[in-house]
Amino acid sequence: MLKQLAEKIDKVRQVAGNQLQDILTKCKVLELPDKSLLELIFVKPAIEEVKIINEKTKESLEYIYLPWRNPDYTYNMLIPLIDSKVYRLPLLEGWVVSSGGITESTLRASSTSLMQFLAQADIGKKAGLIEAFIDIMHKNKKTDRVLVPLITTIGLMYQGDYLSDKELVKNGIPLFKELAAEMKSNNILKVILSLIFS
Repeated sequence: MLKQLAEKIDKVRQVAGNQLQDILTKCKVLELPDKSLLELIFVKPAIEEVKIINEKTKESLEYIYLPWRNPDYTYNMLIPLIDSKVYRLPLLEGWVVSSGGITESTLRASSTSLMQFLAQADIGKKAGLIEAFIDIMHKNKKTDRVLVPLITTIGLMYQGDYLSDKELVKNGIPLFKELAAEMKSNNILKVILSLIFS
């Protein structure tokens, strides 16, 4: 569901966010990796929002869904999950599809949030992100729906100078080898790579 929450379609994000919120709020006995991090994203903000609404309106709401349809809200809330080794890969797979998407608001929100993460990330976090991108490439060979926006995202990261640290050279070499291998067998990627890295 995290993958759907990070994808580009507003309705899909809202349904995925609502479901995750329900699971984490109502299934207290459910044991999940990084559960406290998930609760910080899906449960605590909803509780705080209910309190604010109840104080303002003198109502007695018990539950509210967060605005997962809003790309700015969603991607900012999901940033901490990029650090989770358990959730990073499915999250980023959805995220890069959004970052290379065609809807302006979703494209801007997903790209901006990812670049904010990178601006504050240390070398270890950046290396983890590069490794995740390599894994996404392996998993999605010949899947242009994922590869094209992934390559666009990688290009934005290099153009923004977020991955130019000397310590990342050893991580970047396998990434560029993967890009080269994909480029040999995919004409669309050849065009995109020539535009991005020219």
